[in-house]
Amino acid sequence: MARNFLGLLAGLLSSFFVIMLVEMIGHAFYPPPEGIDYADLDTVKEYLPEIPIGALLFVILAYFIGSMAGGFVLGIIGGKNLGVWATVLGKLLLLAGLINLIRLPGHPIWFWIISLLVYIPSVFLGLRLSKSLPNNTEGPMPN
Repeated sequence: MARNFLGLLAGLLSSFFVIMLVEMIGHAFYPPPEGIDYADLDTVKEYLPEIPIGALLFVILAYFIGSMAGGFVLGIIGGKNLGVWATVLGKLLLLAGLINLIRLPGHPIWFWIISLLVYIPSVFLGLRLSKSLPNNTEGPMPN
């Protein structure tokens, strides 16, 4: 159980890190307006309707890759019953995404739908990828 909880925490942290990293790469392709202060939610809300579709797709890609990374890390660190823990990880990421969407209204409906559908399947894809590594059917350490 301790390995699974550690795997969940590491998966959550790695998900957030990878999401931020991919979003930063997206900003290189679709730079935000100069002087935008992300700490000022009103400024960000004003900018949302002007965001290009490509930038929003980069955010979806960030959610996909970040969630997959979290599931992968969970699979590497965790022990048994990882399906339950992957579901918890996916739901935590889904909750964080929902809070972000509510906190920053103005995203198009298609973005809401796709972003909320991407987390859980991506976590399970990452978990499955971790199990495809040689000698990783139960994680790297014996239980």
